[in-house]
Amino acid sequence: SDSIRDGLFSTVYVRHAVRRNRYQMKRLISMAFALTLLLWLFSSAHFLALEAGHDCHDEDCPICTCIQICTNMLKNMSNALIEVALVIAFLTVRSYTPYFCEYIRTADTPITKKIRLNN
Repeated sequence: SDSIRDGLFSTVYVRHAVRRNRYQMKRLISMAFALTLLLWLFSSAHFLALEAGHDCHDEDCPICTCIQICTNMLKNMSNALIEVALVIAFLTVRSYTPYFCEYIRTADTPITKKIRLNN
C-alpha cells in the first residue's frame, strides 16, 4: 500500500511540475514577445526622431520608405493599444459586476435580520 501511495504521489507531483513548467515557459515566451514589441516600438520612434529633418533627393529614397513604414507601424500599434485597453476595461468591469449586484441584492430586510413581526 505504501508503494502504491508513493507511486500516486510521485505521479501527481510530476504532473504538477510539468504544468508549472509549461506555465513558466508560456510566461517567458509572452514576456520575450512583449519586450521585443516594446523594443521595436521605441526603436521606430527613435528612428523617426533622428530622421525628422531628412532631405530627400531621390524619388525612391530608402530613408523615406523606412519613415513611412515606422509611421504606419506606430499608428497601427496605437490603435491596437487602444483596443487592448478597452478590452481590459470591459473585462475588469465585467468581473466586478457580480459582486456589485450581489451587494445591492443583499439589502437588510426584517427577514434577513430574522426579526419576528407579531401583530
